Amino acid sequence: MTAHFAELRRFARLPSRCRVWVRDRYGVWDAFTEDVSPRGCGIVTPRQQTVGTLVRLTLLSDQLGEPLIVSGQIVWVEAGPPARAGISFTGSPAGVPGAGAWVRSLEAAAGRAADAAPGVTVLDAAPATLDIVIAPPEPEDATPEAIAGRLAERGEELVRTGQRAAGELLLRRALRFTPDDARILALLEGSGPDPG
Repeated sequence: MTAHFAELRRFARLPSRCRVWVRDRYGVWDAFTEDVSPRGCGIVTPRQQTVGTLVRLTLLSDQLGEPLIVSGQIVWVEAGPPARAGISFTGSPAGVPGAGAWVRSLEAAAGRAADAAPGVTVLDAAPATLDIVIAPPEPEDATPEAIAGRLAERGEELVRTGQRAAGELLLRRALRFTPDDARILALLEGSGPDPG
């Protein structure tokens, strides 16, 4: 984002890292805010965004008891990795704190405002911790037979629930670890358990 664009803002942004669930017409995913204001926020996201996209956000702060639920529109993007996007808020559902009240309470929690807004609870400050997960933990048993077994179980479950193509993909991967496994071969040949 250019410095010129930042100069045009009517409200200052509060630097704050909040977890965000972003929903658009394609699904829901996690992101984090870099900053937030009563009129919008900047997010860091694993997905590249498109200017003009309408989104629904749920912002969660470790400092506040209630989330901010708000609709918005993508107004600027930066390619990543990680990708960044600016979102202009367009409104909140009735009966929940609006962006102005929520951000004011976030400022109070950060010591930048005298008091929180009604309807938003400021939580006691806890020591900040940040867990960064690079990859899921490795399973305790990483033998080829154990890996094949886990893949086959999930593949069989997918086949039973009517997702045969995805199930067969996992079953073929399982065969790479144990090429002579009769159970996996039978599932791939269609003579496995009845899906119904």
